[in-house]
This record gives sequence, C-alpha cells and structure tokens, in this order.
Amino acid sequence: MNPFNFADALLGVLAQRLARQLCGKCKATYQPDAAEVQELLREYCVELQTTAAFQKDGKAAEEIVLATLRERHGDARGGFTLYRAVGCSACNGGYKGRIGLHELMIGSERLKAGIQAHAKVPELLAIGMAERMLTGPVSQAPEGKAHMHVLVIRLERSELPELLESLWD
Repeated sequence: MNPFNFADALLGVLAQRLARQLCGKCKATYQPDAAEVQELLREYCVELQTTAAFQKDGKAAEEIVLATLRERHGDARGGFTLYRAVGCSACNGGYKGRIGLHELMIGSERLKAGIQAHAKVPELLAIGMAERMLTGPVSQAPEGKAHMHVLVIRLERSELPELLESLWD
C-alpha cells in the first residue's frame, strides 16, 4: 500500500492482547533482587533504544527511567513489590482468568510523517510514546493483576510525562 495514502487515512492503531491473571486468593508478594530489577528495566527500555536519548547515552536514559519507576511504583526505600503465581484449589497453577492489555496510538501528524518517510517500527513506536501513546500493562503488575514477566512492557507515558519528555527531545 502506498504510505502516503495509508498515512492520510490513519486514525489510530489499537493493539490488544490477553495475559493470564494472577489468582486473587493465592498470589504471593515478593521484592525482586537487583538482578531482576535490571532484567525488567532492560525489557522495559528495549523499544526505546532507537530514541535520541538512548542513542546519546543509554545508561543515563535507563537511570532516568528507573528513578521514575521507583518514584511512581516503589516503596519508601525505592524497592518494588511484585507478585508471583502460587496455586491453590480455586485456580489453575496460580492463575485465574485473563486480563486485557491494551495500547492505543493516535494517528498524529508526526506519526503520519514518519509513515510517509518509511520509518522503521521502533521509530514509529518512539513517536507514539513521545506523543503519549496510551498503554496499560505496566500499571497492572504493581496492582497484582498480572505477573510482570507475563506482561508486554511498555512505558506509561500518561504517568511519566514531564520527567521522561527529555528522552524524546
């Protein structure tokens, strides 16, 4: 399809997936160690690697993201509380039901220009995130709805607008 016609007609992109939901009766809390936090941070930032901030100084950009996550989702000491599946008589191995994961990227003028210029998918994603693409997965792990390793992790731009705006400038 011609990218000019496609970009002109684009209103937005909605992605939705299902993930297993943790059982509310038996899920167990735990504090991840430093190695697990670093692993989750790498997963969290993987699609940001093509942004200007990560190209310039990836380590500094990761530290900004981690500090912001600690501020938004950490406890008083900056630690995280996550949940894991245990299993009980009311569930299937620690999971009961499914939870919807949704992302909405609006077809902005900047996104349309990227499509017309044949931008790669990570570049289009960075544009969407910079323009406050709506995502839900990350907020559901601290609430104990799903295990962090099950989620498709995206940066919640709606929660972190001012501090992370510099990542896309």
